[in-house]
Amino acid sequence: MILRSLIFLLLLALINPLFAEEETAASPTPRPGIFHRMVNIFHKDKKDDQGKKKADDLTMDISPQPLKLSQSHEIQVTIKLTNNSGKIEQFDFPTTQRIEVLLRNETGKLVTQWSENQSFDNDPGYVTINPHEHVEYTVTISGRDMAAGRTYTIEAFFPNYEKLRVSKTIVAER
Repeated sequence: MILRSLIFLLLLALINPLFAEEETAASPTPRPGIFHRMVNIFHKDKKDDQGKKKADDLTMDISPQPLKLSQSHEIQVTIKLTNNSGKIEQFDFPTTQRIEVLLRNETGKLVTQWSENQSFDNDPGYVTINPHEHVEYTVTISGRDMAAGRTYTIEAFFPNYEKLRVSKTIVAER
């Protein structure tokens, strides 16, 4: 009986590294074990330029393009946050405000802030995004203080989430 127990413990000690996550000197983050890699052989995660897994992908669309001030003084900004991970992502917010959009001039001076003319309740809330799904917000900001021929930056972000920030540069036309 003792011999069987010793053989079982020895086998367990030899098999355990196959199921554990590996850590290499070149990579500070642990690598999945062989069992995880065998089970998920056909599953491909989206990766960024450095080969790291991208959990969240934030994009911004601006309309109209090109922005002609003679035709429109409003800019429609659409923010889309996609969950590229295999896990549910939850974002907590202290108020009912989910996004913020800023319009800055060439020197970085604030021209328009979307939330200035919005009202938000102090009710905490959260947004949950399922794996491989997205959430989308569309807002309209004023471009009445813009001048033709100048370059502006539209910056959009989720309050309290510094990494969820995106910006685009536009040139206002006559």
